[in-house]
Amino acid sequence: MGHVRGRIEGVEVSSRGHLNHSLSPGAQRRLPDRGGENDCDFSTPILVVEDTNTLGSVIITLLNQAGFQHVDHAHGAVTALTRMRTTRYRLVISDVSMKSISGLDLLKQVRSDPSSADVRFLVMTGSSSRDLVPEAKAAGADGFIAKPFTAQVLKDKINQVLGPKARDRGG
Repeated sequence: MGHVRGRIEGVEVSSRGHLNHSLSPGAQRRLPDRGGENDCDFSTPILVVEDTNTLGSVIITLLNQAGFQHVDHAHGAVTALTRMRTTRYRLVISDVSMKSISGLDLLKQVRSDPSSADVRFLVMTGSSSRDLVPEAKAAGADGFIAKPFTAQVLKDKINQVLGPKARDRGG
């Protein structure tokens, strides 16, 4: 089987999950801040829930490029719920289409648990799952991001969800 390669904001991804930074030596890996009132705290604990290891690694790399320092990856909703029992995340970024438990079902479980109900939740959707956006919104999603996306788009969405103008969920 040959390698399938893609490129996202200075990161090269092969089908085997290998990440290669293509930025020149000495180049700044962190995206420049645009400034403004919606800039969020880069020490915010974030949980990425993605059952595809390669895509999970890419999203973590994008978050690190954007400057976020505390990012964990859960390979599916069951692992995410387990991690949420031991770590207090401020934001969950979850794929909506996962195998055993969907991101939508994860969102519903997070919202029904008083210990996690105030966690911000950003839903990632692919073209085949965009019809689930209204249902996710009704279940309490704080925002949506369509795949594929760049590091800057991801940072902007996080700023919208966590920034001072975001709806108040106790954060």
